[in-house]
Amino acid sequence: MQESVMQRMWNSAYLSGGNAAFVEELYELYLHDPTAVPEEWRTYFQKLPADGNSATDVSHSTIRDHFVLLAQNQRRAQPVSAGSVSS
Repeated sequence: MQESVMQRMWNSAYLSGGNAAFVEELYELYLHDPTAVPEEWRTYFQKLPADGNSATDVSHSTIRDHFVLLAQNQRRAQPVSAGSVSS
């Protein structure tokens, strides 16, 4: 029997809304040290699809920090006024 859309939503409701930050924090902890999260969560995270890629996931905090660093080091482009353009 095919699972209804409502049943699929009900089965994953604990992952969204107010729990999203908690689940994200658990996943970060799992990526750094899988034994630091409860066994039920470790099993859940191990079963997540890897988009067909055999590489392990990268910590999302590492990615966020990288983008913050890029934004801090990016030079702001100065607009060129029409009078300063040489022909």
